[in-house]
Amino acid sequence: MKHAKAVLIIPSLVKGGFLLGGEAGSGVLLARAHTGWSNPAFYYLTSASIGLQIGVEVSELVLFIMNDQALDALLSDGLKLGAQAGAAIATLGTLAEAAITTAGGTDIVAWSSSTGAYAGLALNGSIIRPRKSYNAEYYTGEPTPAAILKDRAVTNPDADKLRQTLYSFR
Repeated sequence: MKHAKAVLIIPSLVKGGFLLGGEAGSGVLLARAHTGWSNPAFYYLTSASIGLQIGVEVSELVLFIMNDQALDALLSDGLKLGAQAGAAIATLGTLAEAAITTAGGTDIVAWSSSTGAYAGLALNGSIIRPRKSYNAEYYTGEPTPAAILKDRAVTNPDADKLRQTLYSFR
């Protein structure tokens, strides 16, 4: 956490599948600068998969964006393709993995805590996109994620507690 350039927090990512699968969840992305953490930009993650898989799982997901190039890739397209194998059998567990962004390189670290029963090996595609309507409502206007995260053109004092909590992980 103390080396991350940004963090995407998705408090509830729901995954389900039987041969065909999918997952979805909403969260917030915050970027770090020398002056502290930005205000949050709202994002959603959706995935579709096909393969040998079965079950339902609910996860808390945190993506640690480790460099500026990864943050720029996320701001521009956020597409990830890959093969993944894993299992969570009705327990609370943790999973740490490295993800490759479309910009290339290993620059995102994922941490999740999951409950449910899900197992399989599947080819999947994930898309992370801004929730424009949430950003517009939260900041009154239509700020872009870059305006929120990099330019810091908008603020909302309701995010101060989250920003302070992230800052405490120095």
